[in-house]
Amino acid sequence: MYIISGKGTVAGVDLATYMLKKCQQRGVLWDNDLPEYTLDFLTQTPSVSKSIRQGKVAEVVSIFNRKLKEAESNHGHYMLLCLTAHQLIPKLNTKLKCINLWDSVAKRIEGNEDRIAFIGTLECLPKDTNRFVTLSSHSEKMGDLITSVKRGYAGLGENYAAHPKRLLKRVFDDYQALGIKKFFLACTDLHLCKQYLHEFGVHEEDIIDILEIAGDAVLARNHQKYEADFLDEVSDARAHFRYKYVDHSDSLHTDTKTDYYLRLLESLCQPASDTVNILDIGGSSTGHSIALAKKFAPCKCHVTLQDISQSSLDAARHLYANLSDISFTFECGDIATFDDGKKYDAVLCLGVLLHVSSDQAFDRVVRKISDLTKSGGIVITRDCLAESERKIYMSFGGVIRNEALYISTFESAGLKLMEQNSFIIEQPIRRKIKSIVWGKR
Repeated sequence: MYIISGKGTVAGVDLATYMLKKCQQRGVLWDNDLPEYTLDFLTQTPSVSKSIRQGKVAEVVSIFNRKLKEAESNHGHYMLLCLTAHQLIPKLNTKLKCINLWDSVAKRIEGNEDRIAFIGTLECLPKDTNRFVTLSSHSEKMGDLITSVKRGYAGLGENYAAHPKRLLKRVFDDYQALGIKKFFLACTDLHLCKQYLHEFGVHEEDIIDILEIAGDAVLARNHQKYEADFLDEVSDARAHFRYKYVDHSDSLHTDTKTDYYLRLLESLCQPASDTVNILDIGGSSTGHSIALAKKFAPCKCHVTLQDISQSSLDAARHLYANLSDISFTFECGDIATFDDGKKYDAVLCLGVLLHVSSDQAFDRVVRKISDLTKSGGIVITRDCLAESERKIYMSFGGVIRNEALYISTFESAGLKLMEQNSFIIEQPIRRKIKSIVWGKR
């Protein structure tokens, strides 16, 4: 897409920054996961607002037409980042398809009859709408606000009399006096003002930001593969990068999770054999396998600690150094390819499977765990579950799975649910932390 920023240098930078952050939130692995677009600042173009006021738009139209002609060989769509410049669209002669931001605005306000504060120049306000409310001395107030932002007066400190936050507060108070609660940031240079509106107590749903509408329009036409396979890849990459360096649990709920795990151990019966082989998948730094081995005392226990993070294994060695009654083996690698030729009496897999994002990979790993477990042995898992039918991706990597599908996957792998307990974490995403003891048929 070819984007003309016009004289909106601030808007162009804010647009690029907004889209980058939005992509990073959704998931970025490589540069080609970002949208492809050309952003042309055209800083020497005459002021569109001033040209419209003076009836001298011919020069601006000529510049736009020349740049659009040059863009036709590499692009299929174009966007005028300035809403005021949208008045010039009928005068433009190009083969490129126009992304009209007013169409997106219309969809955003459709079905809502509330009056909306118009924070932008009068030149960009459509003549055929009465949805937007302007103020007395509107042009002067908006002109000063835009000037304050574009000149960087926000960097002079809020005590500066012409700080954009101070100027916006006066505008905000005027609209509050009129009973207006919704705000339209109609000038793309005023993206900075959104955070000020939040500070004034305006809710996110009551702010329409034209720059974000423009950014979302660009992203919507990006042929990025934001579907399940890509999101699974992003989630796994975040989790793997995190665990490449982690040497201990960084969960805020570690103590609660441990407490519920220890409660679950109380339900376990003593094994029939005098020797017990335990596999601890991804839990080397927690010491949970030590608690399980002590539960099985006086049986002689050997624990294999298998973890994808060498740092976690190295940091865990001191936990097991002085335990003469329990022997240990440390194995670094991916559980999906792990094979030491053994069958285990007990397998621990606590907080690991949530980082296997792909449903197909999850199914394969569960079957691998089942294969590593002796008939009559047990598997203990702990994962994030929910009743939601869809898979929920967590920001730090990992997924929250549907509880019913989670259980059916284990049952299909030959494991039977024997005991369980759970607690709820409310923030940032409500999820059930469920620990389960499975029996191998």
